[in-house]
Amino acid sequence: MRKVWKVLFDSGSDGDIAFIKKSDKSCIDMHNRLHPQRWKTSNGIFETNKVGNIQLTLPKFSKSKVLSVMPDIQFIEEGQPPPVYDLIIGLETLALWKAILNFHDLTLTIDHVELPMQALGDLSDTALNNIYKDELEPSVSCTETKRATKILDAKYEKSNLPEV
Repeated sequence: MRKVWKVLFDSGSDGDIAFIKKSDKSCIDMHNRLHPQRWKTSNGIFETNKVGNIQLTLPKFSKSKVLSVMPDIQFIEEGQPPPVYDLIIGLETLALWKAILNFHDLTLTIDHVELPMQALGDLSDTALNNIYKDELEPSVSCTETKRATKILDAKYEKSNLPEV
């Protein structure tokens, strides 16, 4: 399932965390942690008991490269105000991706592609959805891919020629 994530690349966080509504938990592959993870934030301390597996595409950097992240999962209760970001990427993952946060020039570089850092106000849901909608596969080719997959997944058996 495709989802547009509002992501913060956080130089002040060691770990990664995804904020998921309990009603949306099918959008991410997750499993239980062996031991709860404690998070100390400016808003207090909380624990996470699950870890997810997310495959991200960052189309402004690359339309084809898929980046993996395994964030802790914090569930958001219904009626609770949504967090500012859906996913926070910390230093360990940024280092793994060889990302460069350049605070002098206010740029972020991943795989030699350098982009200006953006303020939170620049990331409206409409703007994010437009970026990803432009990068998605056209519906015509998506339909044809599903049709071809259905044909390829068909069960083929040796025919009994005398019966036929």
